[in-house]
Amino acid sequence: MLNAPFPYLNLQKIIGEFQLIDLAFPGAESYLMSYAAFVRYFNKDKTKALTEDDLVIGIHFAYGWMPTIFEFKHASLKEAVTIINKVKNGGLLSTEELNVLKILLNNSIVGTSKLLHFISPENYAIWDSRVYRFVTGRDKVDHSKVNSVSLYTTYLQRIRELVKEEQFLTSVHQPLCTQLKQEISPLRALELVLYLGGPNKKTALI
Repeated sequence: MLNAPFPYLNLQKIIGEFQLIDLAFPGAESYLMSYAAFVRYFNKDKTKALTEDDLVIGIHFAYGWMPTIFEFKHASLKEAVTIINKVKNGGLLSTEELNVLKILLNNSIVGTSKLLHFISPENYAIWDSRVYRFVTGRDKVDHSKVNSVSLYTTYLQRIRELVKEEQFLTSVHQPLCTQLKQEISPLRALELVLYLGGPNKKTALI
């Protein structure tokens, strides 16, 4: 039986979709260039703690990839800075910590996921409506579910295990790095396949 809530999140489906995706999508060059720059910004000095300025800059990186304009929802950034430094140092966040960042970032787990990924691409993946479409197999997007911290946490748990699979590393991650001519994390490789496959046609479950 296929496991809810992500019936399409399985290795065979992902490998099959990887064979179909087109990396020459409109705006690809700019998209991939900006992505690499964002990740480099947060990882250029592993020993340096992130500051409030870094948090503000990172939020605007994330919202450069969002359809909405960012507006701060509360005044204090100190707790959020503590949380993102935990992420930079390899820590995994609790539901409560994710909610703190979500509230700060326009109450958006999508924006939060982008910020977390730029800081720690090995541990956090970008989550949005296109990825939601792929992993659920649904044409209609339920925005309340896309914005659910609980659903995002479940997604992270599943994909962190999936990207450890040797077949994923050899059949998707390594070939994708070769095609892109840059090293990306296994989580980024998986998310990119899901993102590009998300809006596509309905396909049968594998």
